[in-house]
Amino acid sequence: MEFFDISMEVSEDMVVYEGDPGVRLRKVKDISDDGVALSEITLCLHSGTHVDAPAHYFEDGRSIDLIPPIVGKAVVFDLSHVKDSITSLDLMRLEIVEGDIVLFKTQNSTLGGDDFSREFVYLGDDGADFLVDRGVKAVGIDYLSIEAFDSKEHYVHKKLLSNNIAIIEGLVLGKIQPGSYTLFCLPLKVRGGEAAPARCILSKHV
Repeated sequence: MEFFDISMEVSEDMVVYEGDPGVRLRKVKDISDDGVALSEITLCLHSGTHVDAPAHYFEDGRSIDLIPPIVGKAVVFDLSHVKDSITSLDLMRLEIVEGDIVLFKTQNSTLGGDDFSREFVYLGDDGADFLVDRGVKAVGIDYLSIEAFDSKEHYVHKKLLSNNIAIIEGLVLGKIQPGSYTLFCLPLKVRGGEAAPARCILSKHV
């Protein structure tokens, strides 16, 4: 098996979604003074690679600790030709079947840098409808949100989450080739959390 870590590195200088609190890391104990290293971290539950739970948008929605690990067949699709919105027309050309975990590799993978960009590729409303109709298990994208920055109704999040389709945001797919894999995505089990950072690994038979 070959394994690929598709998770963002967590650090104080990592890019965060505009308006979200940044990451803070503080050394509590030091080996030279205390004989042991011990640190504390403060971060938004939507920092870096993370999974959104229904509680993100619904008061009675399941929290992240009630969402099972996202494990199963995943397909990485190269949509680097898409300029802004991933539409149903884009998705009709792909081989997406019921139960798939769908991961979108887009131009977002080339953004880089420490500054948040509002001009990222996102899933359009009709694209969300298409994925619900296909009955996918989960959907992931290579930026900090699956939805347009200026979205007011948050249709995409609500459509997917209300249909028990997990959302994985902040994936690192720049060096990942399109194709079929097995995904292991394990969000932190934060009691009552509306989201949680996750370690996501792809595996592939070689």
